[in-house]
Amino acid sequence: MKQFLLTLSLALGAVLAAGPAGAITGGEPTGAAHGNVGLLGFDRDGASRGFCSGTLIAPTIFLTAGHCTAALAPAGVPVWVSFDVPDDEVASLPIAVASLHTAFSPDFGVNGVDIGVAVLASSASGIQPAELAPLGYLDELDAARELRAALFTSVGYGRCGRETGGGPPAFCAGGVRRMATSPFMAINDTWLRLFANETVTGEGGTCFGDSGGPQLHDGLIVSITTGGDGACRAHNVNFRVDTPAAQAFLADFVDLD
Repeated sequence: MKQFLLTLSLALGAVLAAGPAGAITGGEPTGAAHGNVGLLGFDRDGASRGFCSGTLIAPTIFLTAGHCTAALAPAGVPVWVSFDVPDDEVASLPIAVASLHTAFSPDFGVNGVDIGVAVLASSASGIQPAELAPLGYLDELDAARELRAALFTSVGYGRCGRETGGGPPAFCAGGVRRMATSPFMAINDTWLRLFANETVTGEGGTCFGDSGGPQLHDGLIVSITTGGDGACRAHNVNFRVDTPAAQAFLADFVDLD
């Protein structure tokens, strides 16, 4: 099957103040699970490069981070989405992206926004789209005092944290769909923050290349990966999709009723 090189080049990436989000840490490959989470990439100089993660939410609508679509849109390169995992016996071809749409402001205050959509040139056949959390979903969990004990599943194709031994610490290669669970840290009207310190919590988080991938609670997408600490060892910051601002953006692409 076609192998993808995960690129972390800042020439095509807008970097947020808290640091770019990378790959899953403290997790494991998904195998066939979470088949609607894909890799957003581009072709340049004869090579295919993975760039961000995202989720199919309708047959031709791929949800990702705004800083991913904002970086790719002006680059003038062919953009695609792939739902392959490296151990698939039968590889499917990447699906071309027809257009990119962005709402992005690099601000981790309540006025920040980081959401994007890639409209596919053809339907992703055989893949069941994921379901979005309804408006105010996380606020209802918060009001019911259920967030403190909640675990969220993050999925993405990024790097898997620092590996040590035999030389300087290095991040493992990305391009494999992985998942990890993370405990709740904090919430406001825009962002969901999760702990990602595997040593302290026994759980994991996201890292470079996971930007745009989902956080799931009870099978619903509640947020998308935006950023975190540069070492991928402390916390993750994720843009909520259950807010009026996020759902107003998404309403142009999917039926939210």
